[in-house]
Amino acid sequence: MKLTNRHGLAAAWEAAVKGSAEEYQKAGWLSCTTLIAPVRVGILRKRHDDEITEDVADRIWMLLGSAVHYVLHQASKDGQAITEERFLIPIKGRDISMQPDRIEAIPGTNPPEFILRDFKTTSIWSVLLDTKKDWIAQLNVYAYGCRKLGVNVTQLVIEALIKDWSYGDWMKDKERYPECQIMAIPIQVWTDAQCEEYLNRRVSEFEAAWDLADAEIPVCTPEERWARPDKWAVQKPGAARATKVCDTREEAERNAKPGMEIVHRPGADIRCERFCSVRKWCSYFAAKQGVPVAESETPF
Repeated sequence: MKLTNRHGLAAAWEAAVKGSAEEYQKAGWLSCTTLIAPVRVGILRKRHDDEITEDVADRIWMLLGSAVHYVLHQASKDGQAITEERFLIPIKGRDISMQPDRIEAIPGTNPPEFILRDFKTTSIWSVLLDTKKDWIAQLNVYAYGCRKLGVNVTQLVIEALIKDWSYGDWMKDKERYPECQIMAIPIQVWTDAQCEEYLNRRVSEFEAAWDLADAEIPVCTPEERWARPDKWAVQKPGAARATKVCDTREEAERNAKPGMEIVHRPGADIRCERFCSVRKWCSYFAAKQGVPVAESETPF
C-alpha cells in the first residue's frame, strides 16, 4: 500500500499510520477478515496490494482502532487471557489465518469454557442498527478455530468503542442510546456445522474466482456494496424536508398533493464510493462512473 498526505498532516501522523499498516502479519492462504469480505474485493486487494493508494487522513480512524487494540493488549499481559495470538486452521486444504482479540476463561465452568471478545472502534449507527453480518461471521469463525484447537469458546461479545458517542443524544433517548462510550454486544454462537458450511462455501467461492481476470470476478452483491436504492421525495417547492419519501416515482405521484414537487434522490453504492480501496480496478465501479478501469502495474 502507498500512502499519500494530501492534507499536509504532521509527519508524526504519517509515520504512525504507516507503522500501523506495516504491523499486519500476512499468514496462510487468506486471513479470516479477507475470507468474510466480498470475493471481488478480497481478490483485487491481494492482486493490487502494492498499488493501492490511501491517504493518511482516511486511515486516522483505523489508527485509533489499532491504538485501542495495542493498549488493551498491553493491559492484558497478566496471564488471565489469551490475546492477539495468530493461528492457522485448514479449510478444504487451505490455511486460513485467525487472530482473535481476547479469549478468557468463564469462571465456574468445568470442563472450562471460554468467552471470546473482539474490540471494535465504530460509529453509533453500527450499534443502534442490527449487528453487522460481517462481525457475526468473523467472531464465529474465530470461535470455530479456537474450538478446533481445544479451546471451547461458548460465548462471543463485541466490545464497541463508539467514537461519535454523545452525552446529549443519550439524554434525549435513554431507552435506545448506550449510556456510555463502551457497549458490549452479545453475538449469537453458531454450531460447528454452521461454521463449517460457511467456511467451506466461502473458500469455494474464492477458489472459483481465483484465476479469473479482474473483470470476470463476480460483482459484489447490492448488500455487499451497501447499496442505497433510488428514492423519490414528495415536498413543497423549496422545502428543506420531504413530506414523504417513496420507493418509486409512481408511489410519489400518488402521494403528491397539488402544488407539491417530486424530487428524485439517486441511489448510491456506499461501500464502493467511500470505503473500497480497490474500486479503481473494479469494472463495475468504472462502468457506473463512466471511466476506464485503471491499468495495473502488475497485470494479471
